[in-house]
Amino acid sequence: MNNYDPQPKNNKPKYKSKYRIDSTRLPAWNYASNGGYFVTICTDGKKCFFGEVVQGEMQLSPIGEIAHKLWYEIPNHFSNCHIDSFCVMPNHIHGILMINQTQEDAIHRVSTGGEWSTGWGYWAI
Repeated sequence: MNNYDPQPKNNKPKYKSKYRIDSTRLPAWNYASNGGYFVTICTDGKKCFFGEVVQGEMQLSPIGEIAHKLWYEIPNHFSNCHIDSFCVMPNHIHGILMINQTQEDAIHRVSTGGEWSTGWGYWAI
């Protein structure tokens, strides 16, 4: 398979006409709260940009090497975020992020549509 070919299409009906599965988010949970969060980041069209699995081992492409490196840089950009285990796969990344927001972090957070949005809220840069 060409590393840049998308994965086969899944014709299953999609949640909100966009996602393959129903949302697993808890409706009442504030995802800016402190805790550990399992995240999955997928490539557009599920193209295998990050590499390929050869004989059971992940072989990172140059783009995969960049993704691997950038995961380690997350705490340099978010002082309240610590990284845990992660795995770069051919067309997605799985990882665990630990959010430990202090009172000071909360004060600097804005909710008025800052310049850069994250899954945890809006942050002024």
